[in-house]
Amino acid sequence: PQRVAYRDYQSAQSDWVDLTWAEAGARVGRLRAALATESLHAGDRVAIMLRNCSNWILFDQAALAQGLVTVPLFVDDRPDNLAYILNDAEVRVLLCEGEEHLKKVAAVSGSLPHLQRIVTVKAIAKADDPRVRALDDWMAPTPIAEPFHTPADFDGRRTLATIVYTSGTTG
Repeated sequence: PQRVAYRDYQSAQSDWVDLTWAEAGARVGRLRAALATESLHAGDRVAIMLRNCSNWILFDQAALAQGLVTVPLFVDDRPDNLAYILNDAEVRVLLCEGEEHLKKVAAVSGSLPHLQRIVTVKAIAKADDPRVRALDDWMAPTPIAEPFHTPADFDGRRTLATIVYTSGTTG
């Protein structure tokens, strides 16, 4: 548990930061608890709009443990494409990096009826949208410790885990 699981480069500190397996497990539990506060149900969609980082992996694991479906988004995509994907997949929660990505979502926020929460990894000085929360503020202080309990209708061969949109496809 004390071995390094992930390393992230922190540009503000100009250094790599290690995350142990124990820390990663606790963070997944806190993310699961936060997702549980959003009144989501198994099969609901959550989107991840991050560059490669441990937060991407941990959020994905938390969502899957809650029976949710993850929808990865391209960080450099156009706002209209983001709106299409968020609407088509009926995404309820979006995890994005910060101001740069939030501006893209804000450009189409009026056309996102299903989106109930936008979580930013980097804190935002002032967000005009009440759905926006910083990740550290949104995460629950206490993790969900119990393993995911598989619903009776779960079939690992047929239960949706991820929806991937690529150029030329509709998801």
